[in-house]
Amino acid sequence: MLLRIFFLIFAVNCTTPKIKILHRDSQKSYIQAQIDNQSCEGKGIINSIGGLEGKLKFTFKSKEDSTFMVFNDMIGRKTLMVWVTSGKITARDLVKNKQYDHKKIKSLFPIMKNINPIDLTKLIWGVQPEHRNKRSENIVINFDREKDRHGSSNVKEASYYNKETDQGIKISITSRNKNNKNIDMKKVWKLLKY
Repeated sequence: MLLRIFFLIFAVNCTTPKIKILHRDSQKSYIQAQIDNQSCEGKGIINSIGGLEGKLKFTFKSKEDSTFMVFNDMIGRKTLMVWVTSGKITARDLVKNKQYDHKKIKSLFPIMKNINPIDLTKLIWGVQPEHRNKRSENIVINFDREKDRHGSSNVKEASYYNKETDQGIKISITSRNKNNKNIDMKKVWKLLKY
């Protein structure tokens, strides 16, 4: 009987979408993180698998619902700038001198259809996005977290994988500094304009 229960639990765990849920009492809400701090800066790495495989390091600056990211290639050259607002993502490829709107980004990276722009900013701040409406048997979403010096749990890694298209991304935050420094986001936004 015990063997049957174990097998049933194992089978259910292998067939349902994998989404790690954080306990809300150990994680600050997105709003609370921004009340406690005016801005967030740091570094990370993004790995993509599928159609466009690669690994890029990035730096970020975030304030309120806006995030500005600069991606570097393996030898440290700036290759891509990304502006994230609550409703859209804009990217500028510095190598090809091309600008991409949110629609084009989703066509190049279909996995981005499962990630709202505001979700990226929440990840930058260390907050796990809500994914109630994104459950699908083809999408696997995982979050790993670590505790900060105040005992709050922060997301340090998020992975999104579409089994049907065999495409996914893993976003790892290697350093994060939440502070009360004022960042002029209009100044960095100008870098994306031609």
